[in-house]
Amino acid sequence: MKVRIALSITAATVLGVTGYALAQAQPEDDAAFAAQIWEQLLAQRLVGPESIGAVPYPRQGEAHGSLLVSLLSTITVGETEGQVIVKRSYAGEDATRDNIIANPADNVANITVMFKREGYDPENADWFWAMYMPDGTLGEMEGMPVAGRVEMCTSCHVEAQGGDYLFLQ
Repeated sequence: MKVRIALSITAATVLGVTGYALAQAQPEDDAAFAAQIWEQLLAQRLVGPESIGAVPYPRQGEAHGSLLVSLLSTITVGETEGQVIVKRSYAGEDATRDNIIANPADNVANITVMFKREGYDPENADWFWAMYMPDGTLGEMEGMPVAGRVEMCTSCHVEAQGGDYLFLQ
């Protein structure tokens, strides 16, 4: 398993801000695929109670909690192998740098994921987007699960330099 820790990600994704379209479509297969992604993330300890620890950094931009941990890896979901970026967002008064390092699964507000799914959405660099709650259930916004082609995510990440939708520095 190869895991790289992103030391800095600038994000302007506007989770929770109204006025942004949530998704192009929410087919049931997107929710099922997102569930398969979650199982692979658990297996690689990128999420969950036994998750890999990393040094959190303060958020940059308008989204994703007050402190973040970002992990990069490669996973296989079904027949598809691809790059995955996992961003654990932390919030709350106990979400301090020291507490997060000691207990990476505590105080997680949500987990946002980008999975490179070749041929899935060529217009948006083939990223499959998902937002999970700490227990692995899909997060919802405006009554819809956040999984698949999520316009709210792509509309921000399209601004990333390099055309790869990544705000890695």
